[in-house]
Amino acid sequence: MYCAFYGIQEKPFSITPDPKFLFLGATHKEAFAHLVYGIRERGGFITITGEIGTGKTTLCRALLSHLDPNTLVAFILNPTLSAIELLKSINEDFGIPSGGNTRKDLIDELNRFLLEKRKGGKNTVLIIDEAQNLDREVLEHIRLLSNLETDTEKLLQIVLIGQPEFRKILAQPSLQQLNQRVTVRYHLQPLSREETSAYIRHRLSVVGAEDRIRFTDQALKKIYRHTEGVPRLINVLCDRCLLAGYSLGKKEIDGAIVDRSRREVACDEEPGGVWSWIRLLRRGLLPGFLLAATVILAAYGMYAITVDRPGATTPRAERRSLELNRKSGRGGPFSHPLRERKTPSAAVKETVRLGADKPSDSQAETTDAAPALDAGSAQTAEAAPLPPEKPQKIVDASMEEILVLSLAERTILQTRKQALTAVLTRWDLLPGDPKARERVLSLDIYQAANVLGLQCARFQGNMDRIRSLNVPVVLEMRVGQNPEKRFVAILGMDETKAKIDPPLRDGSEVVPAELLEKFWSGTAYVLWRDPVGGEVFLREGMRGTTVLWLQNSLRELGFYDGKATGTFDPATGRAVRAFQAGHHLEEDGILGPQTRILLYHRLKASEMPHLSGSS
Repeated sequence: MYCAFYGIQEKPFSITPDPKFLFLGATHKEAFAHLVYGIRERGGFITITGEIGTGKTTLCRALLSHLDPNTLVAFILNPTLSAIELLKSINEDFGIPSGGNTRKDLIDELNRFLLEKRKGGKNTVLIIDEAQNLDREVLEHIRLLSNLETDTEKLLQIVLIGQPEFRKILAQPSLQQLNQRVTVRYHLQPLSREETSAYIRHRLSVVGAEDRIRFTDQALKKIYRHTEGVPRLINVLCDRCLLAGYSLGKKEIDGAIVDRSRREVACDEEPGGVWSWIRLLRRGLLPGFLLAATVILAAYGMYAITVDRPGATTPRAERRSLELNRKSGRGGPFSHPLRERKTPSAAVKETVRLGADKPSDSQAETTDAAPALDAGSAQTAEAAPLPPEKPQKIVDASMEEILVLSLAERTILQTRKQALTAVLTRWDLLPGDPKARERVLSLDIYQAANVLGLQCARFQGNMDRIRSLNVPVVLEMRVGQNPEKRFVAILGMDETKAKIDPPLRDGSEVVPAELLEKFWSGTAYVLWRDPVGGEVFLREGMRGTTVLWLQNSLRELGFYDGKATGTFDPATGRAVRAFQAGHHLEEDGILGPQTRILLYHRLKASEMPHLSGSS
């Protein structure tokens, strides 16, 4: 609905637990470390608890992508099962051909499977989400599964994820044996105020929208106040803020838009609003509140029956019923927009032109929103006018067919791993240890960059933008009638050709750049390193040491002749636009990743791999 307005391809605040959006606050980092430690040590049970919506399930899914291929995982999302049903679900998730119908048969099948995998050097992990819903009898059977062991170690590592009440359940005397076997436990807390702001910026960065959408400081303060740092509630409120901004034609979200959005999703001011109930439940007050309300209503009902007299035209009980009916419409639902259904894009563009057009508004992410590629030599990055439109060229049909077949015959995961391997190799950051390397390559591009101390940004653009940035980049390709995503890394480039990885099926590593652009979706991912730090995006009105660095840098390069004050004033904005104008960047006057990378290159302030010649 609003994605086209903001120039983005997907919603940044979806409430689905997508590991791509994983943001590790202080407590999330600790919880993640506890999970990894517990699984590697293969000790007793691991329990992770947290308030509703704090990101427990997302953390689990991120863990799955972090584990190496030698770790087999059964993930149970619906624990409201009987003991037999749970055992069958565990065996099915491990891929065990199951023919047993009794507990003994199912446990014997599982034991044989665990022993076989352990002999082959495999680890096995059972993760159960929403563990507070487990029946007491089922919990006892889960405890017995921990008895599956050899003389030296446990065969099955069990992780239990639940809401805060799960801690109280484990503390019950009847579950003392299970509670004593918990060797690693951690309780997730909501995000702090600073982390809430960083969380919002992070999700915008993942979809390449940091420079397209701005939440004011007042808006961020109100979002934290009304969500108390709970990620799920932040997502719902921010999503509604973007919808409100779209309806008002605004790309800056201020406090007024937050207030309007809060009312629309039935926050505190709405009697009976869902957030009010969620907060009562999170604070442990809902059961007592409901009990008190029940007692009061029962007492009032008895009083009404006693007071009403026969023959009265409107008995008190009837008047009360009418009054309740009249009021029943108050309070809004916890509404939020339907998930946007994306329609397939066209199979490929009909023709390709190199670099003649500036990116449109819908391509504005191409600018600093995404991590910029390294700029190569000073001459490459020097300001140069856009080349005149080139006539359309007919590319070699046979090579085009080979390119399409090469992309189509590989999976999304295969091409992403190969492209990421190639780029990390150019950065000389690919781990030497095979297990560590596989762990990194199993992560998505954002997580892999973060683990290795880099930053990642996504942008949309054209080949001229990539030439100007002059850093290895991962392209998102589209092939087929119903375009499917594949990935290709560009490692080298000149005016007409590009060196790619993975190579084509015939071994070719160099392809015409315009042929590559024909099947490029326009989205690219860039890994980069920021030696200066501070706010990634700087715009007018901001101040600080990073702005001071920017002014001094622009003055050194001859784009700024004012005084370095540390305040991003209009003169600084004009200087940034002047710098952007000569480097195929959108002239938005905002310092973002791509502008930063080109500045670092011109100043020789950062070591980054360059796009070497493709021939």
